[in-house]
Amino acid sequence: MKTSSFGGHEIYQTDSALTNVDSNVIFESYDINKKNEIQTKLKNLGIYEFEQVCSIDNTKSSEFLRSYLAINKSEYENLIEYSKNVIGEDGLLNLKQSVVFNKGLGAVKPDSNLLLESIDIERVKQVTDGVSDDFLYAVVRAQSLVLSNLQSVSDYTNCICPFHNFLPIKNQGNRGTCVAFSITASNEYYQMKKIGRNDLSEQHLYYEAKQIDGDNNCGTTIANAIKVISRQGQSREQFWAYRPTTECNDHGNKPILADLDSQFFKAACLELDSHDIEIFKAAIISGGFISFSIPVYNSWVNSNEVNRTGRITLPLPDERVIGGHAMTIVGFQNDDNFPGGGFFLFRNSWGLSWAKESPYGQGFGIIPFEYITQHCWEAFTLINT
Repeated sequence: MKTSSFGGHEIYQTDSALTNVDSNVIFESYDINKKNEIQTKLKNLGIYEFEQVCSIDNTKSSEFLRSYLAINKSEYENLIEYSKNVIGEDGLLNLKQSVVFNKGLGAVKPDSNLLLESIDIERVKQVTDGVSDDFLYAVVRAQSLVLSNLQSVSDYTNCICPFHNFLPIKNQGNRGTCVAFSITASNEYYQMKKIGRNDLSEQHLYYEAKQIDGDNNCGTTIANAIKVISRQGQSREQFWAYRPTTECNDHGNKPILADLDSQFFKAACLELDSHDIEIFKAAIISGGFISFSIPVYNSWVNSNEVNRTGRITLPLPDERVIGGHAMTIVGFQNDDNFPGGGFFLFRNSWGLSWAKESPYGQGFGIIPFEYITQHCWEAFTLINT
């Protein structure tokens, strides 16, 4: 059985693994067209390997998967049993050991597109509220650069932000602070290219975003965190250390020096049309990380195969949203085998145990273009000019 670059057992082979089984056929009552239809349905979700099938079966979304494939309970059980046989005992043990604890979420879906007045008209908008005149010029230049690179996006089949792996993968713990971690990664990359490496404070950013929120709910929007970065900046970690094990909004007292230090770490921010793949690509080509937020579903967040490799799959029909999460895009790859024609490479904030066997590095995952076009809530980029 052929294995992929992710170390899994591929479903889609020229000899068709689903059809060339001996006496223990999976869908013995189906003709080849039905079997191909099932394979196509799996592929449309971004499911390419038997490990992915087994892992979804172990989540609370298994019934949604069976319903989506339009097969009866016996046929579904045959599929799972065959998948386990293909993976083997060692592979199943590896999956079982890929559990990741303390995967905090915390992205809040905005009530509306907070800054873009019409995403049908403006594909990228400057974040200028409360920004000084000197800083405004940098924002305008950043917008011009992204829109200029939009014209040449078709010339790129892939692109990764240079030195994207110079910054360490962090761990938010079980707190709902993913937005602060996503924006901090973008700001640290922005500042690294501007003045050098600095470890910035997620705690300071999250605290200030919650002041804008004006509530005590766990989590925040990317838009409010961006307002903090644009107006007052973000202090360094040494002035306000992040604690991953406290309650979500247990900030403690703000250190006096945090606000003084933060003014040196502002950033030029742009809001992107959150469903526009081409403008995402243009931002990456322009050299900016993209902080984005999406709804979270059981079928991937509780999948041990996603924990192992970082490959996010599309939600199953009728699956319920269980939260929101923000991550940071650092590259893209066009690939017609993926839903939407390719995938984005992103860095997460769940430590090095998540995606520990990702070919892109521990803590890095991929998400299909179609997940962004269909489900993305917010997207912002920070561009050096």
